[in-house]
Amino acid sequence: LTSYYESLEMVVEIRYATRFSIPRIAQQTQKTNQFNLTTRRYNALEIQNFIEQRDSDVLTLKLTDRFGDSGIVGTCILLFETDRAIINTFLISCRVLGRGVEEVFINHILKYAIKHKCKTIIGEYIKTDKNKQVEFFYPKMGFSELNSDKANASSRFVFDLTQPIKDKPEYFKEIISEVTGEFNGKENLFSNQ
Repeated sequence: LTSYYESLEMVVEIRYATRFSIPRIAQQTQKTNQFNLTTRRYNALEIQNFIEQRDSDVLTLKLTDRFGDSGIVGTCILLFETDRAIINTFLISCRVLGRGVEEVFINHILKYAIKHKCKTIIGEYIKTDKNKQVEFFYPKMGFSELNSDKANASSRFVFDLTQPIKDKPEYFKEIISEVTGEFNGKENLFSNQ
């Protein structure tokens, strides 16, 4: 399987949302069900508000492989409260599931929270009829359960940002992260931007 993934020559780009990506992000929040940890639905104006607020950021993940450009296939909305970050929304398009892009994305979100001087990051899972496959995503990524609300079918998880971050899968051709300034592990690619 690793050899197959290597043969795909996958390139991941993690970037800040822009006004050009707002329609796609809003569409993702409206339509993505399977790999959507909270299934919160937002329109374009609400996404724009998240982008413009000082205490929130919207990050996107784009995937290209040897067969073509899949465009934006992942979205994360982060909220910041003093020394912690909260993952309001984390979703990946079902057409790229199983390739490890979700691991790359969450790793860069953790690094970005550290860059923001956060000590912890909180992730929430709200169970629906369609997103059961992501019920254990946060524990798999090293988060610990914080609390659960059985009445609302939701659980909150915490990641201590002083602990090591799990290595990303090694079969990606390139990983470009505007938000952490990394290019295949080399720092400061975006330092002049």
